[in-house]
Amino acid sequence: MKFRTSFLIRQIKITCLFIFFFLSKEIFPQQVCFSTPGTVLYSSGGTDIRDIKNFDFNDDRIQDIIVSNAAGPDYSILLSDGLGGFQMPIDIPNGGATSFVLADFNQDGNIDIATNVGSILFGSGQFTFNAPVKYNFAGAPDKIDTADLNNDNILDLVANESNGIIQVLLGLGNGLFTNKITTPAGNQDFFISDVDNDGIKDILSCYNDFGNGISKIFFLKGSGNGNFSSTVILNLNIKANDVFLEDLNNDGKKDMIVIHSANDSISIYENTGNLQFSLSNRFYCGGYPNSPTLYDLNYDGIKDLIVSLDGPNSTRIYQGFGNFQYGNEFTLLSSVNPDNYIVADINNDNRADIVVPSIYSGQGYVHPLLNCMTISGMKEKEKEDLLIFINNENMFIKNNLVDHAELTISDVLGKIVKKATLIFGENQISMNSLADGIYFYNIIGGKRHLYSGKIMMN
Repeated sequence: MKFRTSFLIRQIKITCLFIFFFLSKEIFPQQVCFSTPGTVLYSSGGTDIRDIKNFDFNDDRIQDIIVSNAAGPDYSILLSDGLGGFQMPIDIPNGGATSFVLADFNQDGNIDIATNVGSILFGSGQFTFNAPVKYNFAGAPDKIDTADLNNDNILDLVANESNGIIQVLLGLGNGLFTNKITTPAGNQDFFISDVDNDGIKDILSCYNDFGNGISKIFFLKGSGNGNFSSTVILNLNIKANDVFLEDLNNDGKKDMIVIHSANDSISIYENTGNLQFSLSNRFYCGGYPNSPTLYDLNYDGIKDLIVSLDGPNSTRIYQGFGNFQYGNEFTLLSSVNPDNYIVADINNDNRADIVVPSIYSGQGYVHPLLNCMTISGMKEKEKEDLLIFINNENMFIKNNLVDHAELTISDVLGKIVKKATLIFGENQISMNSLADGIYFYNIIGGKRHLYSGKIMMN
């Protein structure tokens, strides 16, 4: 059986919720796909999620998540169950924020939370944080980020203000910060990076002239002591609200991606050297794009673009093809007005998954979407001591990890079509009973997720 290109969306209705699988009818070696685990939504314990980050809070080498809630507990930690889902939320009171960063600011070995409302919650253990300590950010910044801006191996803080000021607080290494340094620049998003490759962190920021409908991209050149000199490197005739850098053509220079939410478009500029950027691509995506991320989701060596859109079911992926080109767009039907998401391996299968905030019946939830990357063209996959070989007749599994493991094979609708118990050592499973089509397999050893993948029978 041969498959032809176009996207297919299958739906299963379970207790008034929907599970969606995103597949291509012709599976190319680099095609990305995502599926949901058995439970679609996991409660955050609050009514709305403002920000989301990932971190391994319980040292089990699997990424967990933490969210800030608009109402209910200020923060909630959701520990991964190792299979792509999450356990019940652990509530953290004090210091709720719309933007926060995780780092060890007082160098005591515990993760801390710094917020855009001018406070830090110092960690005192796996899931416990002390009462917030205030620091000196002026106004109400929309975003906060952290980096070492003066090369002293101590993390500093950066935040923006709606009046067009970038604020910098230099860290002292004990959780305290110096008086703020301010630089006139953007009133929208900012991005910290060594823009000019001189070994010192710089800042790019967007400034919108709302009256005239134009924007500027500011380059704040770092001096190495926490001060910045501001220069306009790009004038735009459309509003810009997000900017970030990534080397998209592997020439050693960071190219620029600009998000135009009001114009529903994304612009990509090639870095031609000497802080000169040339427009290489602009495409329209609709729905007020924001929160861009680049990540190689299908491990073909080319990073794909992920954005959030305004409205229901609005996290979108554009597959990267190289040479600044993106296409094969598809939408992850997962959430309502997602402002943020995280990309992390939450089921320990060495693939990048996506977790998106969601609202359902007035409550905040997170929606995990598991990466089931196509392995077409790669007949062998070795992970630690697990070796898998698949052809149209048999599946051979060499299991040197656990005494016993369970294999399940499901069709695109989620129906289990085959089960097998794997012993330690060599296993052979007949595939003759499977019709032509696409299947997913999972291998579970005890409560540990060992591996998952996709099978194409033809």
